[in-house]
Amino acid sequence: MTRKPFRLAAAAVSALAITTLGLGAPAAFADVTDQTKVNGTSQAAANPALVNPNATVQLNIEKHLGATTGQTNNGTSQTVTTPKLQGVKFDIYKVDGVDLTTNAGWTTAAAAEGVQPAADMSTVTIGGVTYTLTKVDTVTTDATGTATFTEDNGVGLYFVKENLTSSGTVTNLSTGKEVAKSTITPSSPFFVTLPMTDPTNLNSWMYDVRVYPKNQSDSMTKTVKDET
Repeated sequence: MTRKPFRLAAAAVSALAITTLGLGAPAAFADVTDQTKVNGTSQAAANPALVNPNATVQLNIEKHLGATTGQTNNGTSQTVTTPKLQGVKFDIYKVDGVDLTTNAGWTTAAAAEGVQPAADMSTVTIGGVTYTLTKVDTVTTDATGTATFTEDNGVGLYFVKENLTSSGTVTNLSTGKEVAKSTITPSSPFFVTLPMTDPTNLNSWMYDVRVYPKNQSDSMTKTVKDET
């Protein structure tokens, strides 16, 4: 395929975005300095400018409470100072039939931004073509606030949707206190390609991708004042 930069997830992953089978590897194994690697093993093709169709891919979802501004959302490791949340679940769906080793596949992926899947999450129509959505995993943020999805031979386009309903106890890792799910506004779902273009080296692909969806905790207190 012809080499071209692609950063779909960069726009899709933020709170302003659209309104791999098996256990995820712990975030501690992720190499934040070399995102061509997954769990310490390089996934780059012999020609690193090309997508390795047999690569193991990884998506690290670091969950924060509260909105931030000025974050660079390009799949790279970022420093976010808002509190992290433990116990938040994310459902991972793969868009079947999108081949990211071809230009046509990347054209489809680019057209996915702003698209909503069918209500039953079985299909999604992109560019006039209907694709099957397959739920491949549900991952939960751990004691580092990170949910990690890892998939062998997992190159493709994915849709990620937060699932607060099925989440258990959600904990603010800065305070150690439980956060009532009823006070949390879910972050927007998003499409992400695995891999993503390295924003620094456009002739390289990041197979270990990092995203930072955020929640805003809102609550309302009512008091009654007797005016008689």
